[in-house]
Amino acid sequence: MSATLAEQRTALRTAEADLSSDGKLMLAALSEKIGCQMNRYSGDSKAELKLFVATELQAKERSQGPVQVWAERRRMASAPEQRRAAGRADAGRA
Repeated sequence: MSATLAEQRTALRTAEADLSSDGKLMLAALSEKIGCQMNRYSGDSKAELKLFVATELQAKERSQGPVQVWAERRRMASAPEQRRAAGRADAGRA
């Protein structure tokens, strides 16, 4: 029997709490991708996949150390509003 949605959310929060800041950033990006791009899947399936990603990241960080995201990737993961503002500023310089 699979876990309930509430149990999955609790397990996801527990796994996320153990991640490094870059690991949390990675999880947030993957969760966003899962939530937005996988329209054909049910909410339960998405929650199950997000939990899998979180627990795999957690296991990786425990065995190999924290995930490290390059500064450029971290900047790309910023809020869309910040990226749009940065793009306008860059366009004004050209």
